[in-house]
Amino acid sequence: MSKSEKENEIRLAAVRILKAKGYVIEDESSGSGVPKLSRLRLRLDGDQVGEMCAVKVTTSGRIHFVHDGAGSFKVLDDMDLILHACPVSGDTSKVRLSMFAQKTINDAFGKTFARLDSLGKGNLPIWLNPDREDGDRFVGSGFIGEALWSETVSIADEDDEAGKRSQASQSSDGSIMDVIKEMLSKHMGVSPDKIDIDVRVRV
Repeated sequence: MSKSEKENEIRLAAVRILKAKGYVIEDESSGSGVPKLSRLRLRLDGDQVGEMCAVKVTTSGRIHFVHDGAGSFKVLDDMDLILHACPVSGDTSKVRLSMFAQKTINDAFGKTFARLDSLGKGNLPIWLNPDREDGDRFVGSGFIGEALWSETVSIADEDDEAGKRSQASQSSDGSIMDVIKEMLSKHMGVSPDKIDIDVRVRV
């Protein structure tokens, strides 16, 4: 699976969890290089306007917003919420989803930019992790405690996977019985649909 396919799988998992929380979701991702399901409008309890949410998928834990040179960050200024999605270290079948208010992320990036700018390094790109990291470039990190909610979930839809396993099991069982009936029909000289098989298991 390619990186882009894996990231799309994670976004689908994020959408699944958001729907389970009661959100009505509209994908408003558009433009060159903007992945589907990366910018969502979330509506809750009949809200007609909703809130804009950026879904940031990362494997390192760090997320990035581009500083516009005028004191703000592109995309971030247009959002109300930021959903941070990072696969769990040591178990890439699971992802930690953490929802933040826009102000939390904006303050973290603004704090980092101010530090770098004071050091004459305001041109450096900013990548921040909700978990704490040391160094001037990460001075705004460590905001996981301000998450509106955070939970670890399976990337795959467990209910869907269980259904697929059940269907596969039923299909497999049916095929075996069909083969046995076909073999018996040839041996007995009767049509397979005339044969009933009673399976008993001795313990």
